[in-house]
Amino acid sequence: MEALGAIEPEKRLAGDASGEYWLAYDRDLDRDCLLRLHLDSDAADAEPMEFQRLRFIETARALASLDHANIARVLDYGVGPEGQPYLVLPRYPRRLTERLREDDPLELDFAIRLLDETCTGLAAAHREGLVHGALTPSSIFLCDAAPFIRLTGFYGQAGRQDKGRPESVDDVFQLGVLAYRLLSGRAPTADAPRPSVLNPALSPNLEAWTMCCLAQDRAIRPDAAPEALEILHNAIAA
Repeated sequence: MEALGAIEPEKRLAGDASGEYWLAYDRDLDRDCLLRLHLDSDAADAEPMEFQRLRFIETARALASLDHANIARVLDYGVGPEGQPYLVLPRYPRRLTERLREDDPLELDFAIRLLDETCTGLAAAHREGLVHGALTPSSIFLCDAAPFIRLTGFYGQAGRQDKGRPESVDDVFQLGVLAYRLLSGRAPTADAPRPSVLNPALSPNLEAWTMCCLAQDRAIRPDAAPEALEILHNAIAA
């Protein structure tokens, strides 16, 4: 992959339908960084290419102005020589996916701390009209000191929306999927047991919060992450 201005891509880390992550180096500032390259979607229901790229840049601009400890900091953004938008993030130590093991829940205190910080970052984004749309362990970076997580991945198919749009309820569902995985060690399925069956150390209040976020009925789920965060804090305090 060719350089994007002063940003020199070094190694492809991961990718999905909406883009790729690369380890990179900023020659101008002499620092390591992380590059997110947007990929246009050719799905039948996808927006036209120019709108996809515009959405990416608008979301990158919004994230760059959103200074929150639990959201990955946008160092730079722009458009490459072939018209592909990109943004530059700090090179955080690792992703949450590297801490997960099949059928093995995270240590409870650590899982609660991760959920608290994830929901806090998501709530800050929702307050600014930003929804995520693809909240998974791969969109969460871990750091060695508090705050321990940084959210990334807002620049997929969701991006910036009007405040109060129903997409925020879908983010809450994805938060519930994440909570179930961290607390039980498994992904939720249609016939999955309640998470306390797999992890007896789980409190009834935290389990109730998880199942509320996972409710199939949108009317039962919290409207957005700020409400989910308030309920989570009450569950933790109880």
